[in-house]
Amino acid sequence: MSTHHHKKCVVCDWQIEDDGIKVEFEEKKLLVCSDDCAEKFYKAPGKYIQALLISILLGLAANPALAESSDDAYKMIVAARTQLVSRYDATARDVDDLEKQVAVLKRDTSQEAKRVEAELDKRISSKSRELKDLEFQIRDLDQALKKV
Repeated sequence: MSTHHHKKCVVCDWQIEDDGIKVEFEEKKLLVCSDDCAEKFYKAPGKYIQALLISILLGLAANPALAESSDDAYKMIVAARTQLVSRYDATARDVDDLEKQVAVLKRDTSQEAKRVEAELDKRISSKSRELKDLEFQIRDLDQALKKV
């Protein structure tokens, strides 16, 4: 396993004063500055990998000697994209299931059914926002892939 050492945290961009905390993504170890940043990284690795890759790509443009990093960058982008697409598919299935439940509840005119329907509508709205966010992240990674 290779370790990419950065002087700044890949999550918050703060300077890492000590050895930092290692987080793992697709057999690569990256450094973050705290447990809080490690937790944030694991919740949305694609978001932070994208920022890291942009910095790598800018480094490649400035220093062609770093070109060997482009293969690692490509693999990391593909891995992050694959994870995002899987999350997108799972979330889309969740939305479909919730919409089916709402359709069934619409036939029931009881107060309880209306309450549950309102709760499901809130969950659908939240999941729809998540889908939109995932779409943007996937699009950004697709653009990064074109640059590697």
